[in-house]
Amino acid sequence: MFQSIWSDLRKELEYGNTVTRIILANVFVFLAIKLVYLILYFSGGGQLPPVYLQIVRFFSLSGSGMYNLTHPWVWFTHMFFHEGFWHILWNMLFLMWFGRIVGDLLGDHRIFPLYIFGGLVGAIVFFMGAQLGFPGIGTNSYALGASASAMAIMMAAATLAPDYSIRLLLIGDVKIKFVVLALIIIDIIGLSGGNSGGSIAHLGGVFAGWLFIAQLRRGFDFSVLVNNFTALFTGLNKSDRYQKNRSRMKTVHKATRGAKNSRLELDEILEKIKRKGMESLTEEELAFLKKASKD
Repeated sequence: MFQSIWSDLRKELEYGNTVTRIILANVFVFLAIKLVYLILYFSGGGQLPPVYLQIVRFFSLSGSGMYNLTHPWVWFTHMFFHEGFWHILWNMLFLMWFGRIVGDLLGDHRIFPLYIFGGLVGAIVFFMGAQLGFPGIGTNSYALGASASAMAIMMAAATLAPDYSIRLLLIGDVKIKFVVLALIIIDIIGLSGGNSGGSIAHLGGVFAGWLFIAQLRRGFDFSVLVNNFTALFTGLNKSDRYQKNRSRMKTVHKATRGAKNSRLELDEILEKIKRKGMESLTEEELAFLKKASKD
């Protein structure tokens, strides 16, 4: 049984989409830290030693500039790190529901950059809040979790296709614009609560999702920067990039409308989805959208 499970996980990591890979990465880190928790708890005779808190903070973003300067990895590790079960559960559910929508509309290759962008903007907003003395956030505060990244992906989905409906348990079909609006309101209210640091980071993620799509529509694709950077660590050498670019150039030369016309048509389809929803698209438009998501 375990060998079969491991085989399935390997297949998902190798051939699955980016949303699945991000979820698996978060779950793996969560299980790892829980294993460390159990080992330290039982070895300590039912008491958790201080070293556990040090381990958690080692991967968490701090409100202290000096700490973040001496632990630069926390700007990235914090967005894959969870302690609470419900915390990771809701983040991964939102990521799964809305990440697939964004992936279908923008392409799988833009999911990870959007995830990173949302997490970074949320981290910057949290850090600035601590420096400015925002109520409930201090230089001794710490932030962790994928909430800002998930909110960025949710906001991107709502910006692209606000009338797209998803089915929620006990509620039924709801347009995603109302789901995202409800979460934004909850976070605004939460600014005066006990988790104001988390709420302000979530709102930073919302802004990041909107900004990502706004800039993409203006011709600036943030995902290119992230994908080019991560290519240095994923085994994609210059030859691979050359072949990929060469193949892409052939496709462009063979296209009858050209890249500029294709982008205009994609923008028109996205605008139609925004106004009337996915169900309003023709078979030809759906086929074009599916092809564009793979490019």
